[in-house]
Amino acid sequence: MMTRHYDIVIVGGGLVGATLALALQQSSRRRFQVALVEAHSLRTSSEGPFTPSFDARSTALSHGSRLLYERMGVWSAMAPYAGGISTIHVSEQGKWGATRLQASEQGLDAFGYVVPNAAIGRSLVASLEGWADLTVLAPAEAVSAQCCPEGMTVRLREGEHERDIVGRLLVLADGGRSSLAEGFGVASHRVDYGQHALVVNVGLSRSHDNIAYERFIDGGAVAFLPLASVRNDRMAVVWTVPSNRLQGLLSLDKVGFAEALQSQIGYRIGRIVQVGDINHYPLTLQTAQEQVREGLVLLGNSAHTLHPVAGQGYNLSLRDALHLAEALNEAVTSEELGGLPILNKYLARQQADQKRTVTASDGLIKLFGEKSAWLESVRQFGLISLNLAPAAKRRFAEYAMGVAERAPQWR
Repeated sequence: MMTRHYDIVIVGGGLVGATLALALQQSSRRRFQVALVEAHSLRTSSEGPFTPSFDARSTALSHGSRLLYERMGVWSAMAPYAGGISTIHVSEQGKWGATRLQASEQGLDAFGYVVPNAAIGRSLVASLEGWADLTVLAPAEAVSAQCCPEGMTVRLREGEHERDIVGRLLVLADGGRSSLAEGFGVASHRVDYGQHALVVNVGLSRSHDNIAYERFIDGGAVAFLPLASVRNDRMAVVWTVPSNRLQGLLSLDKVGFAEALQSQIGYRIGRIVQVGDINHYPLTLQTAQEQVREGLVLLGNSAHTLHPVAGQGYNLSLRDALHLAEALNEAVTSEELGGLPILNKYLARQQADQKRTVTASDGLIKLFGEKSAWLESVRQFGLISLNLAPAAKRRFAEYAMGVAERAPQWR
């Protein structure tokens, strides 16, 4: 069997990989031969109405991410399932300081949107159809990769058969525990927060009024994010707890869990009347020590895995993917695609954004995790000051909305 050659091979057909694949096809400067490799089957048709289940996992998209997806032409398919965040309420349990950010003060309807992952994925996959220069290989498992004179050779396993494909550039968007990245010897800096995230959807006794709540509590934080529903009475919850509390909370029945969760937020949201399936995962800060090398780029959780407290992990990865597409568009020849001049250009453009976002996320955990009277005063003063200082509040809102950085130009 003849080995197929591509300009770019993307391993990982999740939200980040699919976004990059679509952006490369939308390039107005050059045509890219792209292979998108995904271990699981991708639905390539949008047959029938999409109805997310009560337990659908969701992602918070910033206003800036909405603008990017609008430019890609996929936001209109996501919008019917998006719960808008018109107000952000930030507080610390048992303390007097709090701040409220209103999207209307920024001239917007919403700071961001909470969208079921399946709705984002379905919209992206549907948009990948019909591109002559895109080959979707799914289900296909990338079992190994190595350098070759033409770039990178990737060994695929498709059922009982294996074969090789070659790309000038290999993009790894296959998650935080990428076996291919490990195979290349890419080391990561890893910080264990000693916490787990409990992720669950809840039903409320009243409307959420499109308010998102971020409350810092003893040993972690809890975020309630508005979901789109007929009565606006559903919210997505991310509750971070010390790892030694995890099993005790998981052993509770739904009524007991609802009571424990209600005690963290109070009744400002109304009563929790329904609790969905509970997912959980350990929390770490993980950053790859090399994001690019000759012929190789790491994207998404392969490049950086953030604490969910600020809800910026996926938004950062989206900006990374589109800035990479922009840099690749500037290559004059196919031979340049895997070269360090182009890849370092991408990294130079995104390093400040990455550093700021990672530092802010990690800094919030450290700031609100310390039990110090001095730091408590600093925290409360900071929350109150945001309400009183319009310029600081506006700058804070710009970062929350994902519009503080230069927007990528990939098409």
